[in-house]
Amino acid sequence: MKTLILVLASFLAFKIITCEALDFPSFLTMSEHNRTEANKIIYETYLWTTTVTQNNSDTIKWYEKEANAGNPEAQFGLATMFFKGIGQPKNLYQAAQWYKASADQGYSESQFLLGYMYLHGLGVPQNKRVASDWLLKAAAQGDANAQFNVATLFFSGEGIPEHFARGLKWYAAAAAQGHIYAQNMLGTVYNHGIGTDPNKVNAYIWWAMANTSSKLKVRDKLDELQEAMTTDELRTAQETAAQCYQSKFKQCQPTLLQTASI
Repeated sequence: MKTLILVLASFLAFKIITCEALDFPSFLTMSEHNRTEANKIIYETYLWTTTVTQNNSDTIKWYEKEANAGNPEAQFGLATMFFKGIGQPKNLYQAAQWYKASADQGYSESQFLLGYMYLHGLGVPQNKRVASDWLLKAAAQGDANAQFNVATLFFSGEGIPEHFARGLKWYAAAAAQGHIYAQNMLGTVYNHGIGTDPNKVNAYIWWAMANTSSKLKVRDKLDELQEAMTTDELRTAQETAAQCYQSKFKQCQPTLLQTASI
């Protein structure tokens, strides 16, 4: 597998492609950076949902009672309070235990956060194999953040066998839910032909979607890519990008979704 990576890196280094050449190690560095930035949103999409205040003792008692009774949503809430230090001192170990209790019952948000904690060694020993197991469970239930994280692991081979086609599949799944970092990485893999054939049209579509957010700056990539496209390619890309955005990323016709297998 290492030999394959070296061959791929060498191939990309000499291949004439749009934008600055991107070798495989640089791609992995970019992927890790995107994962770090993307995972910051857990504080916006998951941890903010538990709005218990320090003085709301009745609500805290309800979470504790229901969590001990086996309610997976309450277990998620109680875990989050331990994670954030709400109503009791911050305790990542207890957070992980309650996330697991909830995750064992199939609660996808808990599955993602438990995978996240194992991925980074928060409250539990770092174990990327275990992390990938929980992230895959959450991804299969449609959790976009889990799908994005799983994609990065498939490309890097961290805790899971390296598999580019599956990585592309999960990037596409997250991108179709509006995950801007997945959209950015999907544009990157299409532009540079990493794990798939280079496709300037698909690269333009997904970078254009990522560009709709102020959190990412991909305008320069789009401008440079546009200069290398034929008139027909650009017209097709722009028309499909408009359709993709208007359909909330459901009608983007990425080649990936027709060819990749789980």
